[in-house]
Formats: sequence, C-alpha cells, structure tokens
Amino acid sequence: MEILAKVIEATAALVGQGFDLFAHLATVIAEQFGRSGLLAFYLISIVIVVLAVWKALSLLFSVLRYLVIPSVIVAWLGSLFLPYPFTTLLPISAAGWSLVLLYKA
Repeated sequence: MEILAKVIEATAALVGQGFDLFAHLATVIAEQFGRSGLLAFYLISIVIVVLAVWKALSLLFSVLRYLVIPSVIVAWLGSLFLPYPFTTLLPISAAGWSLVLLYKA
C-alpha cells in the first residue's frame, strides 16, 4: 500500500505541475494577446483534450471488441471442450488474439 500511496502522490504532483504550467501559460497569453488570444488558447486546449479523450475511448473499445471479448469466448469454449480450466486458457487465447491483431495491422 505504501507504493500505491507514493504513486498517487507523485501523479497528483505531476498533474498539479501541469495545471500550474497551464495557468502560467494562460497569463502569458493574456498579457501578450489579450482576451481574444486567451479565448483561442482555451478553445484549442479544449479541442486537444476532447481529441485525446476520444482517441483513448476509441482505443479502449477497440481492445474490448477485438481482444478481450474474443479471448474470453475462446477460453470459455476451450474450457468446455478441453480438460484445461478457463484460467489456464485465458492467457493463451489473449496472446493468440494479440498476435492476430498484430498480423492484421
């Protein structure tokens, strides 16, 4: 638990530094370009964040659709027809589907 607490503290400090940098950059832009420059900065920042979240969600759903669900189904079917348990077949099927995805890419 100590390691997890240290990781959370380090992540919070890093995020705090990012927000401090963002606030400093906003003040610099406001001084140099005025209110319209600041509004453009906020708009561009929001667009970048939305695109990053969109790509992350797209990647998450692709992994679920093409890796997790087929791996679970194959491991379940394998545990029905083979003398191996589901927990033994799941890593093997996940590795197999990962190789299929690498081959498709």
